[in-house]
Amino acid sequence: MKRLITLGLFCGLTVLSGQSPSPLLETWGNYTLRGSILVQYTGNEGTVNIPAHLGITEIGESAFANKKLLSVTIPQGIQRIEKNAFASCVSLGAVNFPNSLVSIGEGAFTGCSSLAALSLPSGLEIIGNSAFAGCQKLGKLSIPKNVTVIMDSAFNACSGLMVVALGERIKAVGNQAFGNCGKLTSITAPSNIPYLGSRAVDGNFTGAYNAAGKKGGTYTYSRGFRAWYTGADPVPQAITLTPGTAFAGSMQSYMQEDWYRLHIPAGGRVIIAHTEGSLDTALILYDRDGEKLDEDDDSGDKYNARVSAFALEGPVYLKVSSYRKGNYSLTATLE
Repeated sequence: MKRLITLGLFCGLTVLSGQSPSPLLETWGNYTLRGSILVQYTGNEGTVNIPAHLGITEIGESAFANKKLLSVTIPQGIQRIEKNAFASCVSLGAVNFPNSLVSIGEGAFTGCSSLAALSLPSGLEIIGNSAFAGCQKLGKLSIPKNVTVIMDSAFNACSGLMVVALGERIKAVGNQAFGNCGKLTSITAPSNIPYLGSRAVDGNFTGAYNAAGKKGGTYTYSRGFRAWYTGADPVPQAITLTPGTAFAGSMQSYMQEDWYRLHIPAGGRVIIAHTEGSLDTALILYDRDGEKLDEDDDSGDKYNARVSAFALEGPVYLKVSSYRKGNYSLTATLE
């Protein structure tokens, strides 16, 4: 049985025999420390340079939360930023990180809505849950090569985020890591990410990445097609049609969607497309950016569809769909 010892000199602090007591709180100016952990910042300055001589290795939970910071410089030697450390510092516009930093904890900078630029350090390995959630002014983000894990909702609701480049050593990206980022249209990813949450990015980025064989490269989001793609073609599964030649299609399942591509020559042309057969089909014509040019359900013979529109030079796309199974033919002509 371990013997209890009361240290009267320390206000009745009780510890177990054979164990060291927790370091006592110490105050150095506006900084309250417990050992090498910064427990609380009590100042009111807008610009903060955490003193390196304090020997801090960790910024503790909620240490700067809700402060009216404008900028903060974190010195070399600090390895961890813990939960909610800078949460809801709504005026915080700049953070200088040290290369010694290894992990950024849950909600560390959540709600820092003025943070417009983020230069993460090269030594960083882990970005925690909701670490930068709600940083609405972030526009571009480059994840350093040593980061292996981006946890759930890490950058959720960063509504201004448009471009993301993932580091080459990334092993896991959690669900909603980049969810609710309505302006995000470009993600550069390495090949063969071992775990990519099914809802890591809105618009089924995970599905597009897997469909591409987990190929590395830049993926672009088409707002018109509401889909991610890599390469020059936003609908890579589309079958190329020859103008004036009927293509025989088949609906093998309910609510199936078949995609077709047709190239419009220089100067633009009027495209006319229609389906034939006993199957009730619907037809939508899109331009290269996914903008809808025309759509129809039953204006053709026997519940077939017919669309027409003027299209500029480049690819146009036709989507055929049906609520039933069966065969159909599709013909497109240029005038």
